Amino acid sequence: MRVALVSSVAGFALLALSPGALAAAGALDSTFDGDGRVTLDLGSSDEGAVDIAVQPDGKIVVLGTTGTSGVLARYNSTGAPDTTFDSDGVLVFSSIYPSALALQPDGKIVVAGFAGGGWAVARFEGDGAVDSTFDTTGWIPEDYFDPSDIAGVALQSDGRIVVAGSTGAEHELGNGMIVRFHNDGTPDETFGGPRFGFRTWPIPSGTTGVAVQPNDKIVVVGWTIPGYDADQTEAMAVARYLPDGKPDSSFDGDGRARIMFGRRNVSVYSASARPFDVALQADGKIVLAGHAGYDSDSDFALARFTSRGNIDTTFSDDGKRRMDFSGREDEAQAVVIQPNGRIVVAGFAASSEGSDEPDFALARYWPNGDLDRSFSGNGKQRVRFGSNDQDSAFAVARQADGKLVVAGQATLATSASDLGLARLFGS
Repeated sequence: MRVALVSSVAGFALLALSPGALAAAGALDSTFDGDGRVTLDLGSSDEGAVDIAVQPDGKIVVLGTTGTSGVLARYNSTGAPDTTFDSDGVLVFSSIYPSALALQPDGKIVVAGFAGGGWAVARFEGDGAVDSTFDTTGWIPEDYFDPSDIAGVALQSDGRIVVAGSTGAEHELGNGMIVRFHNDGTPDETFGGPRFGFRTWPIPSGTTGVAVQPNDKIVVVGWTIPGYDADQTEAMAVARYLPDGKPDSSFDGDGRARIMFGRRNVSVYSASARPFDVALQADGKIVLAGHAGYDSDSDFALARFTSRGNIDTTFSDDGKRRMDFSGREDEAQAVVIQPNGRIVVAGFAASSEGSDEPDFALARYWPNGDLDRSFSGNGKQRVRFGSNDQDSAFAVARQADGKLVVAGQATLATSASDLGLARLFGS
């Protein structure tokens, strides 16, 4: 796919680090641009990050949006723009509106999003140039399945590209969708259905994440409404597929499982739960992160399943953990597993000062689901970029040295938001 590129120079706003910050788990890393935070402002449009990945050499790749265009930015480990990437560290592209990224072992960057009225994938070289070896037909047209949301992208061991999301079309198995592309960008017609290399999965509401296991089995997550009861209570859902796209019957008998959350108060909606990300543990267990409840009554929520698709009762006794971060609207948007098994969740929480405007919010849990109070003293941490307090994290990645990089949207002025990036100590 050919992607139209427009170079842009990045502007960075610096904020002072609070005096006395210590190099303890959960503290901002002052070696990252002086105060642990970086922002990117490309002009009058809103900017924000949607995904993040760390290269083996420690450089940080951030995918975001500006207006109706996409943005790829790469930073050195110090937080400075990497000028070997499109000459100034920032690449703006307009022919695909992005949602997720994946890094290939050879350093190339795969981006999934929308183009030409349908789902699309694009690929860039390590220096930011368009990869001319990537086929120009790497997209699935809108008129075939009415695409609505891209949830994520992941790579199988042979380089094939898996994209998951939701569609507006009502297929016989629901409106979840998984599409696979060959490494050259063409749809893989051996995957699932007879056309365009796609497969539906039985979920009537929405798909929110995808991951590929070391054995190339595909794990997708989303939310569903069991039985369409009167309360319309949503449940977290997970499904697993074999490498060829067929449901994995060894996973809870039919390839899919779900978990419901209990009410925290009298509201029927406080029992609803949605996952927004998925992470795979080294032992094969599957961790879902998202929220439980609605609006001002939502909390961070985690669930864990065994490698066989059973609810993992060794995690918080019942396989699920709900945490009220701020007393108001809180959502976990991303999750990463540390080598020691501790679980780091990032998202946003209503301001600690009583307003509903959010801050970046992180929490860390022990493998058994207990809050890890060695992280920032109480297991929870906030990051604020400006006085407006409208900062939301949507992605998190772990560096080889254990530090945590979080990306999202930061508001330094009332006119528009910026792409925001923060780094914290992880151990």
